[in-house]
Amino acid sequence: MTEKRRTIWIGIIVVLLLPLLFSLVVAADRGKIRIETKAQIVEGKVSYVIDAVQVEETIKIQGWALILGEEIKTVNCNVMLIGEESKEQWILPTMVIERNDLTEAFSDGIDYAKAGFLANIPKNRLSLERENYQIYLEYLTNGHSYLVPTNVQVRSIREISWQETDNQEAGISFLIDAVTAKKKVLTIEGWLFCQKDLNKIGKTEVLLLNARTGKAYIVPTDQVERMDLANKQAGFIASVETWRFDFGYDSFEICLRYTDEREVAMIHTGQYVNLEEQEDE
Repeated sequence: MTEKRRTIWIGIIVVLLLPLLFSLVVAADRGKIRIETKAQIVEGKVSYVIDAVQVEETIKIQGWALILGEEIKTVNCNVMLIGEESKEQWILPTMVIERNDLTEAFSDGIDYAKAGFLANIPKNRLSLERENYQIYLEYLTNGHSYLVPTNVQVRSIREISWQETDNQEAGISFLIDAVTAKKKVLTIEGWLFCQKDLNKIGKTEVLLLNARTGKAYIVPTDQVERMDLANKQAGFIASVETWRFDFGYDSFEICLRYTDEREVAMIHTGQYVNLEEQEDE
């Protein structure tokens, strides 16, 4: 090949590759994860729902956010994660999902179809083996600059070191109300509070303690309001897919971990998971 022909071919290749390279740069920029925001935390101004948090190799968060009575002229609502312990921040690539059902549901003459969103992040970017992540919404739509706490977390089962606590010394009372397994999901419900201070608001988490290995695992647990108790914040419910553990081979005791501003208590309940006794569908 002559030098002239070689130059022509190189020029053709460059011309063909330039659009592709430009597209890759744009895609990389759109998918960039930021760690800073200028939005200020506000509550009550933005209506929202987190419909689903899927934790697989990629973490996907789907939902909607809007201000009632306000037309959505520009759309830029992002999902932000903040580490419970480390306080590290991640503002995720978020795309608009059409939600015509919102326009029908609110029925006030305003089109809310662009209020839906879907965000994702590779699971290995987070430290879920050490902490949970609080979900916030960075709502920058129509000139607003709000950071909205959702009280929803990204959580994963994680192993912790077991350190037993004396219930009486810690002043802990508890009860496991129900253990059920339906549609391949194990659900554990109950309550726990500290007798020393009935108004104390702590955090209760359900643990599964492997009787054979001695390893303890925290499973995702939510606080439940209990109007039948002196401490209305004492209720909890935990759920985990049954395939996550080999319940047929190992015996797992249901244990509890209670945390407040001063101490951590780990408690045996004496109750074990027995899927054969549960109503499974």
